[in-house]
Amino acid sequence: MKLKTLTCAAFLLVGTISFTGCTKTANYSDNTTTSSEQASSSTKSETQKSSQSFSDSTAFSNLKTTDLDGNNIDSSIFKNNKITLVNAWNIGCTPCVEETPELQKISKDYADKGVSVKGLYFNFAEAITDDEMSQIKDVLSNANATYTQLKLSKNLYKTDIMQDVMAFPTTFIVDSNGKILDKIEGSKDYDGWKKVVEKYLSKIK
Repeated sequence: MKLKTLTCAAFLLVGTISFTGCTKTANYSDNTTTSSEQASSSTKSETQKSSQSFSDSTAFSNLKTTDLDGNNIDSSIFKNNKITLVNAWNIGCTPCVEETPELQKISKDYADKGVSVKGLYFNFAEAITDDEMSQIKDVLSNANATYTQLKLSKNLYKTDIMQDVMAFPTTFIVDSNGKILDKIEGSKDYDGWKKVVEKYLSKIK
């Protein structure tokens, strides 16, 4: 039997700024890496962590999946944008749901500046049930969210970068070639995402 839960937790930024997210707990009867094994690997020294480059991941540069409507999606979704925010989320995560309107506003306000937002529905590469899909559509409808929602394909889920996702939401900053520039855990409000977007836009000419 497969078990999966989302446990809400608080994350602290430097100073007094805080944001929230949900941690991932998953146990599998097959050979998939469990959260305890992932947690163990996360105890590596900071030196080891810093030597690991996001650019080594081909999760998005070789992307092959579908959107929630079944349309084929590949890495070409990145090529016309300076940066894309790929937001991994789940309906079981309250902070994920609450920041959806903020991401929609970022998507709208920065569309003409080369910024795109994509949702990545993180359901451990399992089939989305009709009830779950109904809840997803309700969340998106309530937030007036129109940005593309990607499915987590089995191949995408098996990539190292996705196996290392330990909190929801997790947002990847991706360049036009599908290269991951950054990984951000936890939710942000509009001003928080605006600062992130402006930071990376200033680096890309």
